[in-house]
Amino acid sequence: KFKLKKLTANYKSLDDTISNDKCIVGLLTQHQESLEYFESDNDKMNEEVFEKIFTTLKLKELVLNPESLPKTYLFYSSIRKNVYMKEIILADEIKSYSSIQGLLHLCKDIEHFEISESDSEITRQILINIANNLKHLYILGIHNIPDKLPELKIVSLKQLSIDKVDNVQAFQAFVIQQRNLEELSIYTKLNVNELGLPYVTSHLHNLDELNFDSNVYLDEALAKEIKRSCPTLQKINFQWKEELNDNEPIYVKGMRVSYFKYCKH
Repeated sequence: KFKLKKLTANYKSLDDTISNDKCIVGLLTQHQESLEYFESDNDKMNEEVFEKIFTTLKLKELVLNPESLPKTYLFYSSIRKNVYMKEIILADEIKSYSSIQGLLHLCKDIEHFEISESDSEITRQILINIANNLKHLYILGIHNIPDKLPELKIVSLKQLSIDKVDNVQAFQAFVIQQRNLEELSIYTKLNVNELGLPYVTSHLHNLDELNFDSNVYLDEALAKEIKRSCPTLQKINFQWKEELNDNEPIYVKGMRVSYFKYCKH
């Protein structure tokens, strides 16, 4: 018997959502013993699909449009905690916190969580929830750091990815609290000096790797300053999408500086 491990159901453009959801439930049921990964870009899905995902399957990875999630907290509170889910990626704008609150209540054992752009207040609530409840979170990807954020420590966090920095002070205050970070990725066009990276990295005593967008300018003197501030740092990577910028080759003793094709976690 054929055993399906990954299922991608992208039917956003189709009109008959009810019929499509029934097909999805049928597929999930048929392969419930083997499925480990489910992905959908649909912004509407029946609660029956999610009930199947969270109660019957043993999924490890889930990639969704957050708009498709059930909106009532009652749905999540009526289901027992999911111990199998390890990775959740919400690949579109988040417009409601209640569904994310319910999702994190249900999946407290996740190790990898990524969210796309959302309102600052929603992002603030999500980060507070994460710090208070996700004790095994290893990898976090967020669009931006909101301002007026209380002091938050995500004790298990090893890898942090940030797409945008609007408020440098908020960025610094949040990142320096994550003392166990080993890898920090920043995809912003701000100059490294504007971010105050030597100050930030001086607080991260386990940091091994820094990743930047290729639009970020970093010269050899600043790279050496960052290395002095963080002796554990071994690698700085510039990730490029189309063409490399005008950065000159950088040589720092005890640290490798590389340029390679953009591949976000």
